[in-house]
Amino acid sequence: MPDIAAAAAEAGAIDVLTEVLSAAPAMAAEAKIAAAAAAHGNASSTDGSAAKVRNGNSSAADGDDDQEVASKVFGVGGSGSGSSTVAAVQRQACMAVRNMVVRNSELRPGFLAAGAEELLRSVKLLFPGSCKDVASAALRDLGLDNYN
Repeated sequence: MPDIAAAAAEAGAIDVLTEVLSAAPAMAAEAKIAAAAAAHGNASSTDGSAAKVRNGNSSAADGDDDQEVASKVFGVGGSGSGSSTVAAVQRQACMAVRNMVVRNSELRPGFLAAGAEELLRSVKLLFPGSCKDVASAALRDLGLDNYN
């Protein structure tokens, strides 16, 4: 039976996970816009994208399919609050990176070359309450000394 981490990497998981992690700043900003709009009783931002993210109604046709992909891949999204959904997606991405590199150390260079170190550090800063522990664990298992 082939190593599942290696099979996932061959199927493009490194690129997908680094793409999810790189979307963290934009996803966090959209969640803040949605939360502010909800707090003020507005259903949408100026372009309506915050409402799509909050309600889980985004689609590929709208060019905003991050939420839909996250929902399908990580099992989160939909009717929950925007910021908790974003944090949950980022948490799951961090755990996936960690699990892959701990099971197959040959994947470390690929993740590092794809910029995983910078992305994981960014996620730690953006979501300290929900992602600091798993992002630190991923950094540690990528073989980086300064992971805290």
